[in-house]
Amino acid sequence: MISPTDAVVSAGKQQAYTATVLTSTVKPVWSVTCPSTLPGGCGSIASDGTYTAPSGPPPRGLVTIQASLADGSGSIGSVTATIQFGNATLAGRYVFSTADEVGHAVPSQSGTIVFDGSGNISGGLFDTADKPGAPVSVTGAPIRSVAMAGAQPQSRQRAAIQLAARSFQPYTWICGSHRFSC
Repeated sequence: MISPTDAVVSAGKQQAYTATVLTSTVKPVWSVTCPSTLPGGCGSIASDGTYTAPSGPPPRGLVTIQASLADGSGSIGSVTATIQFGNATLAGRYVFSTADEVGHAVPSQSGTIVFDGSGNISGGLFDTADKPGAPVSVTGAPIRSVAMAGAQPQSRQRAAIQLAARSFQPYTWICGSHRFSC
């Protein structure tokens, strides 16, 4: 038996797993699988059972953790973990453009934004259609939450990033290439 039996792990974070046979804790051979074809796309698991989630969820957001007996004589079992977006998902420089999808007269904006991978915006530039001239600098701000849908590498992703002071509402991300547009 493997425990925990169901875990939710934020991208880039760790979860400890243990394996028991009857009533004894054992040291199995651990492995992790998922539908991702990217190197490291399923995360990794150390010999002590410490699982490290990938920087972004794999397709369908699930990984399977397996434990086998060290002598190769059989399987102890497997469990599924759900990988969710987290601070580590956003790291690096992204380009963006925004547009209002509900018909309001909101000017379009474009620019760059830099995330540090630790839950903070560390810089960037905004340029807006209704205020010609020099772009506005983006200063650091902590991210309160990130919600995304459509977690496929190189595909457009819809995201809402909520900051401590304000929200950037739906962006469409192209995560694999570190770009997003709407």
